[in-house]
Amino acid sequence: MPTGNTFGFLNARESGILMHVTSLPEGHGIGDFGPAAYRFVDWMVQAGLRVWQVLPLVPPGKGFSPYSTWSSMAMNVLLVDLSELCNAGLLPIDFASEAPANGDRVDAKKTQAFKQVQLARAYAAFEAAPTHSLKSEFAAFKAQHPWVTAAALYHVLGEHHGTGLGWPSWPAAEKKPTPAKLAELLDTHARAVDEQAFYQFLADLQWQRLKSYAHRQGVRLVGDLPIYVDLDSVDVWLNQDLFELSEDGKPLRLSGVPPDPFAPTGQLWGHPLYNWQKHAAQDYKWWQERLKRCLEQTEIVRIDHFRGFAAYWSVPAGSKNSVSGEWVKGPGVELFRSLEKGCGSPLAVIAEDLGFIDAAVRDLKTAINLPGMCVLEFGFGDGGSDGDAVHRPPNHPEYSVVYTGTHDNETAVQWRSNMSPADRRNLAQYFSHEHLSDRDFAWKFVELALASPARMAVVPLQDFAGLGAAARMNQPGIEDGNWVWRASTEQLSMELAAQIRERLGVAGRLNKRN
Repeated sequence: MPTGNTFGFLNARESGILMHVTSLPEGHGIGDFGPAAYRFVDWMVQAGLRVWQVLPLVPPGKGFSPYSTWSSMAMNVLLVDLSELCNAGLLPIDFASEAPANGDRVDAKKTQAFKQVQLARAYAAFEAAPTHSLKSEFAAFKAQHPWVTAAALYHVLGEHHGTGLGWPSWPAAEKKPTPAKLAELLDTHARAVDEQAFYQFLADLQWQRLKSYAHRQGVRLVGDLPIYVDLDSVDVWLNQDLFELSEDGKPLRLSGVPPDPFAPTGQLWGHPLYNWQKHAAQDYKWWQERLKRCLEQTEIVRIDHFRGFAAYWSVPAGSKNSVSGEWVKGPGVELFRSLEKGCGSPLAVIAEDLGFIDAAVRDLKTAINLPGMCVLEFGFGDGGSDGDAVHRPPNHPEYSVVYTGTHDNETAVQWRSNMSPADRRNLAQYFSHEHLSDRDFAWKFVELALASPARMAVVPLQDFAGLGAAARMNQPGIEDGNWVWRASTEQLSMELAAQIRERLGVAGRLNKRN
């Protein structure tokens, strides 16, 4: 715990909700930055909630996952509110006649096909209107965000080559482009690059407007930054020396985590690993820019797999699993001191310190004064490890963030149905649960999180609403069917808001501004 009375950016008992933008109701086949997002902020105010935590806002990659992307700086343009483009004169009034139906799941393929057509129509209208009111804002956006041109070019080249394998499969001159070659490519694909940059501009503009509205309502936003980036990304393409790659662009070693009782052969994630010496030689500028971008979008950032900065699991390329990996020392305090210098101190960062946590990880978190995470669903087994014990309610550090579960966990109701005998026995020490309905069990579990000594408590909407397995956001290790759950308007009722508000008041977590 930090010394004295300082608690960084966690300066009061707060409460929040975890729900990704794609899970909002209404829109055109997917949650977006439109009216439903503003109504969600209003609903949060009625519920007395102060923190809205979202998943990464980047373009989703394989399996529609927001933790896989071709650009860590770009935004998911499927989140653009098309109705606003209609209001701006860039789409016809009847544009939505062929929109995918709204339901409890996102149909990613249909939604992407529909929105790409509409965005292309909007850009054509924008291009044909030399005096459109957004012209100067678009030019300023490109000038202030040089990454957007590179990201747009990468996307265009990927579409042009159509291999699905990314830059390692491109012609030699494009795999490692010189400045002159980059200029040539930008000239050759000028219109297409400008079009993709325009989509990014629209997404950023709409998100910033939503962010400003949330601020005015007393709502803080929490974003998410994955530790690794995909090989098939503009991040690696234009910064190959910052990664452990061979001369022909193939990863030498891959990311993952070691075997454990739940995964006997470990987890092989497959990202290229960082060349931390090269990052250090550049004073971690690439990391500074990446974190700055996240902090443009949200006030607080959760950094995924924080333990990898103390030591990371390194697996030889070509391995079929992670058994042959080894622990390698990470950049540690030096990286975070650089981030403090470039992004401001103290860092408004939550450390996702889940998984195998040792003294080195705890020492790093303490040295840079970052709050970690406690997850109730992890706290009731009989494993006896320090990792289990910290998630038990009495052991939650005050300078931490407590969750009932994360986007990777079962919903509380689903977890209850799959509880081990140890979980059942140990949870009964906190409340009698065997004869509760699913709805009442979810409330008791939420109340247990809200009563935690942790400064911030974040609950997924699924647990506030008492939803079951069908509402799970992600099941790790399963490729299909993840990341597509959507809430309904009925689930975001004023009755639920009032019930949440009552419990926040009892727990001393009510947003005092509302």
